[in-house]
Amino acid sequence: MTKKPLWLIAAVGGGGLVGLPLLFVILAPALMLIGGLALHQTSDPPPFPDSPAFSDQWINLSTHVVTANQLYTTIPNSVWISVVQALSNGAVLANQTHGHGLFASYNPALTGHPLTDFNSAVPKLAAAWAAHRYKSHSLAQFASTRDQPPASFIDTVKQDIITLSTTPMVAAWPVTGWQNGQWHYPSGTRTKTWVLAIGSAPVGQPVAVPWKPPTCTWIHGKQVCTPNDIAVSMVSPPTSMTIQSDGYNGPMLSSLLPSGSAVPAWPHAEVFGADVIVNAQHPVTITAHWPTFSVSVTLPSSTGFTIGGGGGTLPPSYSPASVRAAVTQWWPDILQASHHTGVPPAWIAGEMLEESGGNPGAVANLANPFGGALGLMQLEPQTAQSLPGWYPGARENPQVNLTLGAELLADNYRTFHSWRLASAAYYGGAGAVEDAGVSPGMSWSAGQSLLANVVPDPQAGNSLSLAQYANTVYAYAQAAAQDEHLSGPLASS
Repeated sequence: MTKKPLWLIAAVGGGGLVGLPLLFVILAPALMLIGGLALHQTSDPPPFPDSPAFSDQWINLSTHVVTANQLYTTIPNSVWISVVQALSNGAVLANQTHGHGLFASYNPALTGHPLTDFNSAVPKLAAAWAAHRYKSHSLAQFASTRDQPPASFIDTVKQDIITLSTTPMVAAWPVTGWQNGQWHYPSGTRTKTWVLAIGSAPVGQPVAVPWKPPTCTWIHGKQVCTPNDIAVSMVSPPTSMTIQSDGYNGPMLSSLLPSGSAVPAWPHAEVFGADVIVNAQHPVTITAHWPTFSVSVTLPSSTGFTIGGGGGTLPPSYSPASVRAAVTQWWPDILQASHHTGVPPAWIAGEMLEESGGNPGAVANLANPFGGALGLMQLEPQTAQSLPGWYPGARENPQVNLTLGAELLADNYRTFHSWRLASAAYYGGAGAVEDAGVSPGMSWSAGQSLLANVVPDPQAGNSLSLAQYANTVYAYAQAAAQDEHLSGPLASS
């Protein structure tokens, strides 16, 4: 089985923002109690590109509301942000063509009150989410409770979920006026204006979400169904943002912190801001920081705001504190798979650790999670269907996923009589091992040199040679055997 990269997010661009008002007015003390500044606009701003970047400012509020409603683990926050983006472009004072407030409500009293707006919408979307297996149906039910939702609502939400789940992004824009449908910078002056920015990055391993019923066809008298699912991740805003400008280089203020109370933000929104000079003669660079990488954008731009994405490769955030943590979690299921197939339990554990790190939700293809390698043993659809224990949906069951992977290892071992050669075949396929010159019954010491420079399917992102992969599985197996106090050396494997 060709191993796929579990989590690769390369530098990309794209995305957009939504409208901001012209004037910022401090409202009554009662409103101040719920935090932030309310914004009022005296004219319509220029249109913003259709992207979830601007709606990232509602990540923290969505987390607060759904946690208070005990729904945090039910619906990933990227779904909430995508719904907000599709219905209002994330603007509290949204274009009223599609209802009022962030969620296109029928109730005009919700406009300008995002906390109340979220509290009103959350139970309805949660109920719709729970009512249907296929989440496009859930969104259709929720849309029926909205005031004139866009015709493209479901497709837009899907695309924005995929974007958020795969793409780090940053949005930045100036708080200035606009003239004739264009953003207006105070060109040629040293007048300061607030620059606001926000962003998001996917965190953790994605979760496979059934989107539509599977597409089924008949092949050689057998019905073969392809799931129509998407991989959905949680997202996190930047931990900090900095700005480089003419006259100030340093951190931007967060609207959610007391030190950032002057940042002109919507109530309960999180944006980062800095009051700086920005125009064609005095450009600025804004950098968003996450624990392991950063993303930068610049202003001014031809549209008045700027969107940036990428910033490098994000490694999987799932990392057991130790081999024991992952092995202990799955050890009863590993023992069952070992009993069923005869594969040493430590070797099953080693294969699992190398393939998924012990994460049952690991997927190789974020846009089509069920179309590629999946689960603890990272089994691809065609490979899984060829194994004795397969049945529709078997890969999604962690225990059965372990058993199917063990069945593949056992089959490879019957061919090569070496567990490391069996794992090399698991990684690249038995054909790749044989094409390298390894014959059935050859010892590992003899076969290792033949596999040392063979990297299977490198265009899919594989970088380990067949020998490196097998030795990594062996090292994990040794560690698992030591942790579980298993007797018997694996050196000859």
